[in-house]
Amino acid sequence: MIINKTDARANITNNLKLVELQIPLNGLHGERIDCFIDQIIHSLRRTHYIDTIKQRDISEARIYPNNNQFDPLKASIFHFKNNNIDEAIWLIYLSTFFGKNIDSGWNLLRLVYLGYNSQWTFENISNNFKEFSKWYKESWKEISSTNSKKNKFGNHRKYSTLDPEKKLNPIDCFEDYIDKVGVNHESLFNFIEENSKIKKVSKFSLIYKYSNYKGFGRMSKFDFSSMICKIGVIESEIDRAFINKSTGPLSGLKDLLDNQNIKPQEAELVFNKINDLLDLGPFRGQVLEDAICNWQKSPNKFKKFSL
Repeated sequence: MIINKTDARANITNNLKLVELQIPLNGLHGERIDCFIDQIIHSLRRTHYIDTIKQRDISEARIYPNNNQFDPLKASIFHFKNNNIDEAIWLIYLSTFFGKNIDSGWNLLRLVYLGYNSQWTFENISNNFKEFSKWYKESWKEISSTNSKKNKFGNHRKYSTLDPEKKLNPIDCFEDYIDKVGVNHESLFNFIEENSKIKKVSKFSLIYKYSNYKGFGRMSKFDFSSMICKIGVIESEIDRAFINKSTGPLSGLKDLLDNQNIKPQEAELVFNKINDLLDLGPFRGQVLEDAICNWQKSPNKFKKFSL
């Protein structure tokens, strides 16, 4: 999806006026307005990046971690297009768990996924977890630093650890994920499909609810669930953001309203109302969440904060 900046600005400006009729945005004035709109446009472009990639032919080289073209998200799309759903979701999980670092990129994920003479695909690690655990304990120090470069977790995973002796290390977290998923992801996603109709909530909301994997906080659950929907494994709009459990987005909404005393539960309702009125498309929950979070870091001057 190509985002035309001129058209997007006009639509957002008009829709902000609709928001103001119902919800006074007292923190949005002067140069802050243009800055906020620029963050929304930037967020639209980032959020729809996967849509753009899905339209292209993806080289098979992208799926192999021993290839310098390896990219876990493009690999996930490749596997999804080739009906290897388990591997597509496993790569979404890994990309969420490790994150993309501003300096070392996906290298930490790549080296763990690569293994030693045995790529740790979902099938392989599920069937040979003891072997993975043994290999990881022997390899984690070497993995953490290659070619004089420190391989790190992404910015949002800064409290994560590679040390197998510490809590929430990859061995413990992967084991928890595999135990909860089972032999494949089919039963979980059948459950999501069926209960979405029964409970009349979005499939995205249910994925989020049931993504209580070890080491996953609110942001990891949100990113994991969003990517599953954007790649198309589950077809659902990203209609919410669960900001009542957030830090940056909740802080940003308070600044937008110029109301530091609003309760998290009420803030969630207000966010959803603004989200609907702005009409930012099928991924609107993530678009607005990302935009508000980045805007509050620099409300008067537009800055790019995302990779």
